[in-house]
Amino acid sequence: MWDPKLKTRNQADILANESKPRWNTNVFFYKSPNKELVVLLLENLKRKFTHEGFREADLRARLHKNFTSRVSKARKTEEEIKATNTCLRRAGRARDVSVISFTCIHRQQRSN
Repeated sequence: MWDPKLKTRNQADILANESKPRWNTNVFFYKSPNKELVVLLLENLKRKFTHEGFREADLRARLHKNFTSRVSKARKTEEEIKATNTCLRRAGRARDVSVISFTCIHRQQRSN
């Protein structure tokens, strides 16, 4: 499957990634060409994961979730992406500050 976040400068890897199948985000999950891609992916995934207790329905549900995630990302505008990144960055900073504050308070209590 095509990797949109491929991090390499190796031209062979880039060409191999570009030749891999990808979701058509303008078509529904159960319509062609996505339907054919689902069949190919399910055949591959069944060979790998059926011995681990995954049912075909579970695999299909995970594929559908991957598809809806790709569609959501493909339909976002640049402004929405920037707004989401800003919110996530702020939340991360707030989480870091609260962890640092808790650690400092906890150390002070232990030293007393």
